[in-house]
Order: sequence, then structure tokens, then C-alpha cells
Amino acid sequence: MDGPFLKVSATVLDFGVVGRGDSSAPQLLRLTNSDDSPVEVTRSLAGDDHFLTSVDDVSWTTGSRTVPAHGSLLVQVRYSPGPGTALGARTLLSFHSASSGQPLSRILLAGMARQEPLP
Repeated sequence: MDGPFLKVSATVLDFGVVGRGDSSAPQLLRLTNSDDSPVEVTRSLAGDDHFLTSVDDVSWTTGSRTVPAHGSLLVQVRYSPGPGTALGARTLLSFHSASSGQPLSRILLAGMARQEPLP
């Protein structure tokens, strides 16, 4: 096998309708490494920046995280539209090899912003 292999538990996360100023319940992505070596991964967002990622309840906006050999990493994703957020949001969340920069997987994130927060 050439390079790391990373399996992701979903290819699409749809957050439905979320009020502006609110935050959705987290949806979980499991990154699984089937390789004999740990994999350092970075993440990037292409599109709306109102999607938030965290690991162990710690925000993940920069840096890398380690997916252990034959292990997994659980990533929480939330949609948190602000006052100026477009009604419909789509973003591509990508995970990359920290050593080579090559993409390992991509997930489509989608959500709709409601005018006001839900009561």
C-alpha cells in the first residue's frame, strides 16, 4: 500500500435548519487508520466557515492530529451560522496527510440558516 489509508465514517453531513446565532448538535466523523503506522492529519474547509470541528471537545482549526496505527480518531462537527450567514451553506471538509499534504478524504457539509435563533 502506498502512503496512509484513512477511512471516514461519512461522505456527507447535513445539519438541516439551524437558527442564526445558534449552534447545531454535534455530528461525529470517525477517521480510521488501517495502516501499521500512525497518520498525522490536518484538516481544511473550502467554503462557508461556520462549520466548526473539534477533537475531545477542543477546537481544531489549525495544526494536526494523530490517528493511531490500526486505530481511530473521533471528530465532532457543528454548524453555527452567524448573523450574516447565507441561508444555505455548503462546505467541503478535507483531511490531508500532514507529511505530504495529499488529500486523504473529503466530506460535504451542508446546513440551512434560519433568520432568527429557534425559541
